Amino acid sequence: MCKSAMMAHFRDLLPNRLSIAIVLFILAAVASAWTQDCEIQSCLPDKDDGGVYHVGGGVSAPRVVYASSPEYSKEARKAKLQGTVVLWVVVGKDGRVRNIRVAQTLGMGLDEKAIEAVSKWRFVPGHKDGKPVPVQINVEVAFRLE
Repeated sequence: MCKSAMMAHFRDLLPNRLSIAIVLFILAAVASAWTQDCEIQSCLPDKDDGGVYHVGGGVSAPRVVYASSPEYSKEARKAKLQGTVVLWVVVGKDGRVRNIRVAQTLGMGLDEKAIEAVSKWRFVPGHKDGKPVPVQINVEVAFRLE
């Protein structure tokens, strides 16, 4: 089972009330297990062409050094919508976020607000063999009304 199929299955099992810290921990554990147990050669892009890496197999995960909080859209606040937007992002060698795609939508303008916030985040880039490399990761942005 490739990572995308595993993540789709995993997403369906998550209750909406899990905290972001627990979700990120679980995703890290799943990613670690996936890189060890799957046939990763069929799931990962060719690195020789300067492609994007995935965490595992000697590639370290990027670490957040600055994260801005997303704003709520007026529409979502009025509807009292809560939930999580999942984004697929590439963290470049410079620690900046690029190639943002929505993996799990929430709607009512919250997807756009999540993209807007995450595009401002900064990371210590992932490394392979001691050198910074572009790494694709999943980022979960939780929207909770207090």
